[in-house]
Amino acid sequence: MLAGGFSSIELKPSVAFYPAWLRSLREDLAVDDETQPDDDAGPLAALAVERVTDTVEAMHSAIAAPLLRAEGTIPGVRAGRRTTAAVYEAVRSIGAATSEAAAQHSATLGRIVPVGNALWGDELQDRQSEGAAQTLITDVIAGKTTGPDRAKRCAVLVHGLGETETVWHSAGIVDRLVEAGHPVVLVRYNTGRSVADSGHELAAAIDDAALGTGPLSLVGFSMGGLVAGAALEAARASSRDWVAALADPAIITIGTPHGGSPIEKGVDLASKALAVSPYSRPLAEFVERRSVGIQDLRHGSEADHPERVAMIAGTVAENPDGLIGRLFGDLVVRPASATAGELGDGGEQVVFGGVNHSGLLGDTRVQAQLLDWLAD
Repeated sequence: MLAGGFSSIELKPSVAFYPAWLRSLREDLAVDDETQPDDDAGPLAALAVERVTDTVEAMHSAIAAPLLRAEGTIPGVRAGRRTTAAVYEAVRSIGAATSEAAAQHSATLGRIVPVGNALWGDELQDRQSEGAAQTLITDVIAGKTTGPDRAKRCAVLVHGLGETETVWHSAGIVDRLVEAGHPVVLVRYNTGRSVADSGHELAAAIDDAALGTGPLSLVGFSMGGLVAGAALEAARASSRDWVAALADPAIITIGTPHGGSPIEKGVDLASKALAVSPYSRPLAEFVERRSVGIQDLRHGSEADHPERVAMIAGTVAENPDGLIGRLFGDLVVRPASATAGELGDGGEQVVFGGVNHSGLLGDTRVQAQLLDWLAD
């Protein structure tokens, strides 16, 4: 039984070849359109209204503080403060109600749900909100083949911060892997939760899907590489069956901040600077309430697995070895971070120039390298 209530997976035999483990999975699991998780943007929109209103009210109070301290000597100040508080409370209530209603009819709000989970997914989870994404396997796609009946390596694809599994489709990676004969497992998780929690849940989801009967590798983009590493750690600690099925390399990361993200480090410094002044302190508190998932990117989690790990990094500069390439990386992750940590016996690192972070998955060189490693 898959996390999220999926009980079987629908596969199309007219275009696919099924190794034994995938045929077994087909019998045990099902993913169809009716059971796919619905993006509930209402709770997220309501939380966004609450966050913004809290911040504006706090800044208003800070600016008005000198006047409020004189409420005993200036007529009307106390009544004005009560009226202002009532107005902000009304904004919260009305905003939440209209956000819930609008979300039912807005495709745009639905598309920002992954971003909202990235910002506040941990709090949505704590509130047991319907808007909180859950860790689950959303699809399993068999690889095509024209060769002998042999199992090709399965690729478990783990997306990055503020994304869903659709990023792999958009980049064309799913099609290329399937065409090459590789079964593909697509994962969705709440990127606002801690990397450790997401990894633990992913380890269980892979085990529940009985993927341990065929050769497999975990492929993570950006934060997804950290989650893949955490999943392997959790699986090894709890003796999950699928650890024995890991191929070589066991994990492939693409643009993953193993050594931390300079952007999150900058955000952390900015929030501390904003906290100095009482007038900007509400903004600091707003920033500080970003999800633990985002905060985990500050230091990353250097890969340290006995299994072989392969890493891909990118730089916007054509020459990845030059100062610009090393300093700015792909504008999100520096090469030194994307290739940090122990690689295990025979691990590899590759850095491609002339590509930014969001362009990594769609880069033909990255895709070719991925296929090469999976074919080993």
